[in-house]
Amino acid sequence: MYHSRHTVVRDVHSDDNVDNDNNNKKKTKMKELQKAFANDPSFANDDDDDDDGKDGTYVDEKCKDNDEKDKLVDAMVEKVTSKIDNLHALVVGPGMGRCPLVCEATAKIIEYAKSKGLALILDADALWMISQPKYRSLFQDYTKAPVILTPNVVEYKRLLNNEEEDSSGAPSPKTLLQHTTIVRKGRHDSIVQNDKEIISCQEEGEKKRSGGIGDILSGTLGTLVAWHVIQSSSHDESSEQLLEPSERLALACWTGCCFVKHATKLAFLDKKRSMTAPDILEELGPAVNEMTKED
Repeated sequence: MYHSRHTVVRDVHSDDNVDNDNNNKKKTKMKELQKAFANDPSFANDDDDDDDGKDGTYVDEKCKDNDEKDKLVDAMVEKVTSKIDNLHALVVGPGMGRCPLVCEATAKIIEYAKSKGLALILDADALWMISQPKYRSLFQDYTKAPVILTPNVVEYKRLLNNEEEDSSGAPSPKTLLQHTTIVRKGRHDSIVQNDKEIISCQEEGEKKRSGGIGDILSGTLGTLVAWHVIQSSSHDESSEQLLEPSERLALACWTGCCFVKHATKLAFLDKKRSMTAPDILEELGPAVNEMTKED
């Protein structure tokens, strides 16, 4: 997963004092950039957002020190793309935040992933990012691999209700929904393709909503979608006759939802109201084993 909000590029020195001095200089420079244009309204928090723990501090795209901005963006891009070549799927969004520099770096990372034909799973602030006019064209005409969006109720409404096209002709966020697979999260997660619900996850979860469950789901989907990509490229004729690729993708997403729902139930049975996301992660393996064992 791509956790870039607090990305810091560190120089490795044998002298700890030199290392600390350089880190302090970088922190000071970042603070200066944040102060330069901290009031860009296009990157303000939405009033209808759920509680996502953001601190509301952003770095403006128009910061005066363009060279420094480009260095920060390039460093973030290099750090992530250097690990991409051996992947089949990339999860983008959890821990990302809405800093314009991070959004710019994320867009470049997505473009690189597209050039490699990776499947993409977008969650959290990546969904917010693609609802902004500047980034709406990121997935236009991308057909090399699946694109999966995982919105909750608030995120889905934002994508669904923002229908206006911007002056550049970028598609509306709603248009994006028609060319991707949607995992619409809720009491019963729904898998939607081409505005049609394909399958719904009826697996029983628990009533407690703990922060981080969405991150676990997006990571689980990343694994199962990667397996789907591998299977689809294996040219197994017997499997090709059973299901269409889009149907197999929907089934992979549904399976991920079922795994996480069941893991949540197991974690709640053990921890009750003190359950947190790491408890669910601990139960994910047992949940998969229990649900896939042969009778």
